[in-house]
Amino acid sequence: MRGLLAAYDRHRGSRTVVIAWLTTRVLLFAIFALAERFMVGDVFYYHRKIAAMFNVGLARTLNEYPTPVAWILWLPYGLAGGSRIGYLIAFIALMLALDAAFTWALWRTAGRRHDRAIDFWLVFVFLVGALSYLRFDVLPAVLAGSALLAARRRPWVTGALTGLGAAIKLWPALLIPFFLANRQGRKAAAWSFVGVGFGLALLSLVIGGWSRLISPLTWQSGRGLQIESIWATPLMVARAFRPDRWIVDISKYQAYEIFGAGVNPLLLISSLATLLGLLMIVALYVRCFRNPDPSPVAVGLAIMTTVAIMIITNKTLSPQYLLWLGGPMAAVILLAPAATDGERRAIRRLALQLLGLALLTHLVYPLLYDGLLGRQGHLMIIVSTAVTAIRNLALLLFAIELWRMAWKSLAPARQAKPAETATRQP
Repeated sequence: MRGLLAAYDRHRGSRTVVIAWLTTRVLLFAIFALAERFMVGDVFYYHRKIAAMFNVGLARTLNEYPTPVAWILWLPYGLAGGSRIGYLIAFIALMLALDAAFTWALWRTAGRRHDRAIDFWLVFVFLVGALSYLRFDVLPAVLAGSALLAARRRPWVTGALTGLGAAIKLWPALLIPFFLANRQGRKAAAWSFVGVGFGLALLSLVIGGWSRLISPLTWQSGRGLQIESIWATPLMVARAFRPDRWIVDISKYQAYEIFGAGVNPLLLISSLATLLGLLMIVALYVRCFRNPDPSPVAVGLAIMTTVAIMIITNKTLSPQYLLWLGGPMAAVILLAPAATDGERRAIRRLALQLLGLALLTHLVYPLLYDGLLGRQGHLMIIVSTAVTAIRNLALLLFAIELWRMAWKSLAPARQAKPAETATRQP
């Protein structure tokens, strides 16, 4: 069976990649057009903010995001000439281009053949749905995946892509130590990361000022308990039975949060969990550096673990965050042939789990979101809350499995002991 699958993989080429990409994306947009068109609100929010930037200035524009995001979000505005509908079309086209570029990168890295990593990426984005193109989170996902693909052959590219990701979403800065663990190419990766990441930070400081530079951090610290997050789950479940005791409403941070008894203790627990998560990431750093030659698969698993920890420990969890895991997962699947048999089996299991998480996330948002907000009666509050709780539990178990696999894969390879020769004295 394994030989048949390998032969099947070898005979799939660029034509099947193009057909599969077009088919899945057409189906995705058909579903979007029929049932999910209301998701465009965030894109119009970007348009409104970029249009106002010319009057209020960069320092007061999109303060929840790092400064380079405002520059990126200006691109579709410029392409559309300021048109609102044109901005939507241009924004979607740019995200589609990123998706296609990463698919091409997977195909090229796989030796110009239709690898299973491509199949994973195509299905994963399809299951997440049109949300993939209506937020810009596919950008850090593609940057992280591409950085992992380039890590051994072009470390300077890895450093530059990671630096760009850090300038856009901050959390990719946590990935660079894993790329620096391998001595070969360490200097190139470090210098390109510093050049791009710190260069953009310095440019942001000069153009936007200090308060604008740190505004994403202050914005994040002030946020409440987002209803889709892991830490909101106990209160959301309780609310499903007593909806009159808790309020779900949109906050000034443009997110739906839960208000009422128990919120403050859970916010504190979330902060402590975030600190614990950072300590677990540092432990992975130490283990990675103690390994004289960590494998690309081990580095990839450590990177995915870091992303998963950042997602599950945070008091916020927007549905598009799941995209962050998709790019590195596709890269790890592509690297899997060089892994051990146990690692390959674990990678296949993790990939299937992540596809299941993508489907559950699509159910949470947008399909059941009105029910979660209480707009479709008590029964739908119960149903939507149950699906969200199942998704969150599955995400937590996924992160634990990732941690276990990353820790095991980063263990230094055991060297065989030299054979002992017994000698007898005459």
